[in-house]
Amino acid sequence: MLGKHPGGWFMGHGASIADPYYTMFLFTSENSIPKNTTSGGGGNQLSRWSNKDFDVIVEKMNNVPMGDPRVLDLFHDAMAIWLKELPNIPFIQWFHRIPMNTTYWQGWPTVLNSYCNGAFWHLTFPLILHKLKATQ
Repeated sequence: MLGKHPGGWFMGHGASIADPYYTMFLFTSENSIPKNTTSGGGGNQLSRWSNKDFDVIVEKMNNVPMGDPRVLDLFHDAMAIWLKELPNIPFIQWFHRIPMNTTYWQGWPTVLNSYCNGAFWHLTFPLILHKLKATQ
């Protein structure tokens, strides 16, 4: 999005599911791409959006233990800003079709045991490797 004509694109990012902090952190001013520059590809730079009030709430969220009821209150406060300004439109569907061999291996992530996504190219693949057990 360098120039006057923004485009649309489809991309994903690795963040969090159980703890909203890591997803929210991706959109703090610290990770904002400066205007008239390119992102350089990769890293946490996903947008040019910046909101100091959002930053303050996300930083507070970082200092509260996961599972603490205050996280939900802070999440609601941050989302009030997020939804008003809508810096990103999330797709809440996993589009990958990931093959796995259940004849020889068990312990893959499933709908009933979704301990992480099943993508072998993600940094989380070692989590899967530790759970796999031979069936034969």
